[in-house]
Amino acid sequence: METIIKSKPKSTSENSSMSEKFTKNLVYLNGSDVSTELRTNQINRIVSLVAKFEEIRNAVLIKQQELASPVNSKSSQRDNSNHSSLTETGNKFGNGLVMDGRDIGTRVFPNANLKVFMTADAKIRAQRRFDEMLKLKQTSSFDLAENSDFSFDSILSEINRRDYEDQTRKHSPLTKAADAVVLDTGELSIPQVVDKMFSLVLDRMDKQHK
Repeated sequence: METIIKSKPKSTSENSSMSEKFTKNLVYLNGSDVSTELRTNQINRIVSLVAKFEEIRNAVLIKQQELASPVNSKSSQRDNSNHSSLTETGNKFGNGLVMDGRDIGTRVFPNANLKVFMTADAKIRAQRRFDEMLKLKQTSSFDLAENSDFSFDSILSEINRRDYEDQTRKHSPLTKAADAVVLDTGELSIPQVVDKMFSLVLDRMDKQHK
């Protein structure tokens, strides 16, 4: 797999023919639910290798920005009902959404109303991923063959590798936007993170309406 994707892609036409849909925290690709597959170790291992290609990043960038476009407001309201509404100001992105990623605040939505740079120690993130995989292992969709190296040490190693590759890649590297709010989630539970994020949103909205 790595040998194949290390070759520079000749075209992104295949990507442009794909149809994606987001409904109630589930991701559908060409009509199939791929939510679980996107969280496998196999995908985690290759995602940073794929992401380093400028052609792919540019193709994905268009799709990401389309999600916040007023043109897609009706479908987005239907398919992304779980997203809070934060719009980008000063440009065409008016529908609003919440999006996470490693270059969202620096390249995808550089004018977003609120940018939060979430961080946590690599060991804490590895433990969270390990616990997540343990839960996934109890489901019928867990593929043992694809996750044969499933262990805390292997997950930690993979996280450190991906951090390094994403921080040092040529195109859209992982960096903190100058105007981003840093949120260390290391000692926080998911509800606590949500509460802090919600407070940041309310505070930002209050300041913008004054």
